[in-house]
Amino acid sequence: MNPQDVEHSVFVPIPVRGMRQFFLVNGQGFVRVRADSMLQNPCPWLCPDFGEHGIHGPLYTLRAAGKKKEISVRQLLRALGKPFSGVNRAWFRDVCTCVEQLNARYQNLWESRQSLNRMERESIARMLHKSANFGLRTCPWASGQMEGSALGADPVLGF
Repeated sequence: MNPQDVEHSVFVPIPVRGMRQFFLVNGQGFVRVRADSMLQNPCPWLCPDFGEHGIHGPLYTLRAAGKKKEISVRQLLRALGKPFSGVNRAWFRDVCTCVEQLNARYQNLWESRQSLNRMERESIARMLHKSANFGLRTCPWASGQMEGSALGADPVLGF
């Protein structure tokens, strides 16, 4: 499975009551967090759990807003009107590998976004500091407000 094909496929809200506003699913059985939540979530793609779940196969464990729900890949595909031909371990490995690659890419994007946000905050802080210093040097009334002394300032005109 190609991660780019999976990423650009059509996703619809997950057919699980109470989770539609948080998760999306595509026709191949991939589940991800909604796009508006991806900005806060560095790993938006979910990997199913292939434990001993009997005939239902792998399960997705969905956690959001204090709720926890489990849904099998079989139930997901049936709800989407897709045929379920069974899930084997090879499919599971392919899905997990694809999800790991997608999450690694989103983790890098998230870290770079955090870095840019930090640099932006620092530059704004420097700019505000410079403008405050400029006001202190050029306007005695402003420096009096900041330092407690208004020597040479005209209180009527403000400078």
